[in-house]
Amino acid sequence: MQELLEKLGLYEDEAKVYLALLELGKGYVSSIAKHAKVHRVTTYHTLDNLIKKGLVSFSEEHRTKVYRVENPEKLVKRQAEQLQVAERLLPDLKALMAIQPAKPSIRFIEGLEGIKGVFEETLETGDEILGYSNVDHLVELMQDYLHYYARERQKRKVRSRMLSPYTEPARTFLSTYFPEDTRREIAEILYVDPNEFHFENEVYIYGNKVATISLNAKELIGIVVESPRFAETHRSIFNLSWLGATSFIAG
Repeated sequence: MQELLEKLGLYEDEAKVYLALLELGKGYVSSIAKHAKVHRVTTYHTLDNLIKKGLVSFSEEHRTKVYRVENPEKLVKRQAEQLQVAERLLPDLKALMAIQPAKPSIRFIEGLEGIKGVFEETLETGDEILGYSNVDHLVELMQDYLHYYARERQKRKVRSRMLSPYTEPARTFLSTYFPEDTRREIAEILYVDPNEFHFENEVYIYGNKVATISLNAKELIGIVVESPRFAETHRSIFNLSWLGATSFIAG
């Protein structure tokens, strides 16, 4: 729970103190600090921060502050309010970004969350996603996330065309993640002979970006190149590969 609270914006000590107070219900600084295993002086500052965030309140008993935790629903409400603010701000941020001169850029990504960030980007472009994929590696590493991703693709009508080595797990990929009635409109895969064409990395072409990602559990890394010319060149190469792949379809 501490890790999840930190993902919701609480600092490590805030998460520890908040959880301790949830278990205690109420308490003096000394008891909260002991339960949270946080230094007493740090606990004072942390409680003040949690009060400012509306997650903790206090009263005085015998001239000593007694701290109480607020209903956890306030934590969810706070996140919802922040999301609303971010959504209202997003158009202005995009407009500000649009006036900047477009320059080619390269950025590196690392870890599973960084890789998921690339998948989220593909949903935002509105363009068709093209790429080379090893479906086995994709399912092995991101099986749960793929259900969410597939639903978002269908909701936003984001189409994809992929080339992938043919394997048994790959054969059932589309039927597992995409309903039959919308499958052909959303996702298309040409399977190629895995002995001739074995892809170790994922390559995705979307919008003005080309992402190359390693889904090897020991090296979850990737590179995203943003350049209209670079993306268009790779898009042309993919379309040429797509045409040629019909000669190597394995299933």
